[in-house]
Amino acid sequence: MKIALITLNSGGTMGHYVPLKKLKTSMSKEHELFLVTQDEFSDIKAPFQKTTHSIGGCFIYEEWKSLLATLLKNKIEVAIFSTFFDTRLIEELKKSNIKTGLITYPLRDSHAQALINRNSLSNFDEIFIYEDFYKTTIPGKTVSPLIKFNSETKKNNILITCGGGGLESANKFYKLISQTIPKIKKIFPDQKITIIDRLNKYENIDESLNLISWSDNLPELIAAHKLVISEAGYHTTAELAALGTKAILIPGSRRIDNQELRAVNFSRRGFGESMFPEEGSDKLISLIEKVFEKTEFIQHIYKNNPIDEEILNWLK
Repeated sequence: MKIALITLNSGGTMGHYVPLKKLKTSMSKEHELFLVTQDEFSDIKAPFQKTTHSIGGCFIYEEWKSLLATLLKNKIEVAIFSTFFDTRLIEELKKSNIKTGLITYPLRDSHAQALINRNSLSNFDEIFIYEDFYKTTIPGKTVSPLIKFNSETKKNNILITCGGGGLESANKFYKLISQTIPKIKKIFPDQKITIIDRLNKYENIDESLNLISWSDNLPELIAAHKLVISEAGYHTTAELAALGTKAILIPGSRRIDNQELRAVNFSRRGFGESMFPEEGSDKLISLIEKVFEKTEFIQHIYKNNPIDEEILNWLK
């Protein structure tokens, strides 16, 4: 069966691309899979559109007709979307007898209710919702993300991940990290700092920083570092919790999901620490000291069926 794994309207650390790449690898024995993105590493490239606001992942994709034609040309039989979708495209795929699925994570309550009230999800054949640190109200099957465990010993380094695709909260994160880096270098001189910086915002801060634009092996990158400082996007948080990596979450103010609630519950349940960007660089330094003093954090055991198994069962 020819299956398209589609991610649109995403940026930052490519948090929507990496899970789809894992799915492609995991399901490739049973089906022929194609990654469909707006970037150069696609199997099938979707027409580019600048990242825009959505309601619970539902957004206006001006190039939907072009993407539809491409999927039909490639004789795609199943189209699975990661969070973001255009209802016009889903409706036309259904008319073309192409099965459609949606993989998403718990949404902000107002966005979840809006999707239900507007029947935005009605044309999907199946919806898969990742297990998170808070729950959602949209209908669907609860599943676990694919986590690759790595026993590599953590090195004495710090990883900072910067997502958000230029959103205002991402700018707050950038400002906080920019103010904190000189203090980190002074207080922890032996720590090397790597930053995932897709938007090249940190290149003029300090020449000793190791800057990379993105990584398609985020679990391995996390496992190779002693501490991770990140916003509280779903996929990064899931990897951190499952791997038991020391982490400090600084949630962004996202419209679609509740990073604040995710980060607060993440720290409340003992998986790491969290703070708000408005608390400043001194607070972040104090949390870094606290995390370094702690031997280890607990690991989160995902209890629901893995996403790849659920999709394969659905396609039978």
